[in-house]
Amino acid sequence: MLLTSKEPIKLYAIGKALHVAESTVSHDLQKVEPWFARYGIRLHRRPGLGVYIEGQEKQIRAALADLLYENVTQEQLMALIYDRGNDNKDKLHAEIRGRLLNFIDPAWLLKIEEVIQQMEKTRGHPMADSAYVGFVVHLALAAQRLKSREEITIERDILERLKTTPEYRLASELAARLSEKLELEFPESEIGYITMHILGARSNNLMESNFDYSAVEEYAKRMISIMEQELKLELSSDDRLAANLITHLRSAVKRIELGMPVRNPLLQHVKTEYPEIFEAASKASRWLEQAIGRPVPEEEIGYLAMHFGTALLNRQETGREKYRVLLVCSSGIGTSQLLQAQIKVKLPSLHVEDTVSLVQLEEWLRDHPPVDLVLTTLPIQVEQADVLTVSPFLTDEEIERIQSRLEQIRLRRQQRIRRPELDRTTVARKVDQVERYGKALANLLRSVEVADRFAAADKRQLIDRILAFAAERFAVTDPALLKRDLENREKLGPLLMEPHALAMLHCRSEGIREMAISLFRLEGEVDWEIEGRRVPVRTVLTMFGPRRGAKES
Repeated sequence: MLLTSKEPIKLYAIGKALHVAESTVSHDLQKVEPWFARYGIRLHRRPGLGVYIEGQEKQIRAALADLLYENVTQEQLMALIYDRGNDNKDKLHAEIRGRLLNFIDPAWLLKIEEVIQQMEKTRGHPMADSAYVGFVVHLALAAQRLKSREEITIERDILERLKTTPEYRLASELAARLSEKLELEFPESEIGYITMHILGARSNNLMESNFDYSAVEEYAKRMISIMEQELKLELSSDDRLAANLITHLRSAVKRIELGMPVRNPLLQHVKTEYPEIFEAASKASRWLEQAIGRPVPEEEIGYLAMHFGTALLNRQETGREKYRVLLVCSSGIGTSQLLQAQIKVKLPSLHVEDTVSLVQLEEWLRDHPPVDLVLTTLPIQVEQADVLTVSPFLTDEEIERIQSRLEQIRLRRQQRIRRPELDRTTVARKVDQVERYGKALANLLRSVEVADRFAAADKRQLIDRILAFAAERFAVTDPALLKRDLENREKLGPLLMEPHALAMLHCRSEGIREMAISLFRLEGEVDWEIEGRRVPVRTVLTMFGPRRGAKES
């Protein structure tokens, strides 16, 4: 709401739109502020005026794109675009529409995708799935912002350099087709950013034909040397690592020099799963920053770390290959190589026949002998093959699923049909969980109290009377501690449903041993203060529970 609004918004309006109390909005704005700061956007709160943000259009679009990817995954967007003939398309369309946060029209995604497909067919510019989806989303966001009369700016010297490339002519042609399709005018600055995305989507493309390739080779050589020192491993003899790193750096260096935006949906996984490699790649990237005179974004460091991580995993390759698999990846060469390296270490019985993108899948299956299994980072269905969806990092759970499927394949090969054994551990765990829910529900039914014509002169006296009421009926072990925890919770902001004149008091505390839920219908109205206003309350719901209560409770 804040990113797409041109005017300040009142807390009351946000609370009403999101069905929460103003205090909740106020509390959550404190959490939102540092999120905005990551993009260089300032959040302003002005009493009597409302809440609004201040930032450059480039920063706002970057925040919008990240927010979109937090709510709709790249795979879901790919499914929306890809499943044209799917009977469930309308349902999928509706589901994703509800999660696009109203700042992108899904119908525009499909129109834009049609234009890009035409470009790919007529001009021969195929993109990796991730670049393809990212391009569609970029154009949809740009179109939506243009519709709201929000134009982006670009540095004049960068725009002039972009104009010398064949990609700029392609971007101009694309913008002309989109203008006709969406009834919007695309200015030069937007065409410049479209050019950047086309350049970024083609890893072998460079800004100048006379680019010094030896410089990139030197960058790769130096970075490998730094990684060797940091990780205390020999990597300079790994020709495949050097070749892959040079290929990546050819496009990465240009992206960095031009300040082009880059997304890495696997960044957090890389940092979590391979912290040492990421830290070493960060140090190598600091050398690259000095060499090219521009900062290297974290997303690029993540991709570099993936290349080195793949090389390290390849060194551990063991085991015999028994099952033929095909990989379908959505995020380009780094993801596919990482997944392939994981398979070699963790599932040595698999032999990877090939790695393809989603758009190449049907053709590959048609033209090659059948494989035992298709492993994909996209949730897809293929009639011609056995498919499993996995992440590029192959979690323990995913490995178990693959091994289970391989066992099924083995049994089919032997033409045996055997009823699978009952997993007693799983069943026992489920029974225990159901039992805990049953106990919690029975306790809840026993623990609800309703008090009519409950009298108090003000809020302070009301809280004291409510706590005395709870002490008489529930297992309150320390009334003073319970009161302190409740008051600390109230300091975060009261919870109110103004249209119903209802307030809620709740906390978890060491001062009580059981759930205690009560409803108080007040004899007369009691004022609650929020945002400097007094709100009359006629009903109070209280919920107290032990701090270490079972999650089922």
